[in-house]
Amino acid sequence: HHTGAQELKRQCVGLGDARKCDLASKEYDLAATAYRKYLERFPNTKNAYELNYYLAESLYFSQKFPEAAAAYEQVRDSNLDNRYQEDSAFNAVKAWEEQIKIEVKAGRLPDPPTPKAETVQKPVEPQDIPEPYRRLQAAYEAYVKLLPQNDKAAAMAYKAAEIAYRFLRFEEARPKFVAVTEGWCKDDVAVEAFTAIVASYAMQDMAREAGEWGGKMAAARCGTGEK
Repeated sequence: HHTGAQELKRQCVGLGDARKCDLASKEYDLAATAYRKYLERFPNTKNAYELNYYLAESLYFSQKFPEAAAAYEQVRDSNLDNRYQEDSAFNAVKAWEEQIKIEVKAGRLPDPPTPKAETVQKPVEPQDIPEPYRRLQAAYEAYVKLLPQNDKAAAMAYKAAEIAYRFLRFEEARPKFVAVTEGWCKDDVAVEAFTAIVASYAMQDMAREAGEWGGKMAAARCGTGEK
């Protein structure tokens, strides 16, 4: 089923054929069922690590994103091997991002904008972060912890902080933004992190702290200078 699904997916992408896309999704679903049944019967097979990755892939391409994320996380955190560790860490993120897109489009999840001083209601009231966003935030942070030198790590760390920021949880967001400024000062996301820290204090009418962090931002001279 997996090989057939891959071929259908290639045709789906290459030809833009919706029917092939639907057939590919169904084949991946059958492949996922087969992998799961095999792993339930033979959990200690020497191929377990690889098969769990194929299970995650099959779940992802059959658009069962929460299940796919959980399967990728299992491979990411496995002690059996690390061949698929980086891919699994990244794909766990993508799976939660895709699930959130679906739920936002269906009206089941909010999609809060980046807060701005001119639009945020005062006093600022922190909002609850829905579970899919929390799972995505955890996936970002797991990626950073596992692959801090990777070229995607800075953006992942920023996005983890941004989730808290968008839900107006400034006390939670600020330490995460600080970690970005300290860990990736040469990256432009450090400038965005500094800006968010300053803005968060300003939105809470904490002028002294906003000024202090504006000074720290100027002294740090982070970023590439291109923004």
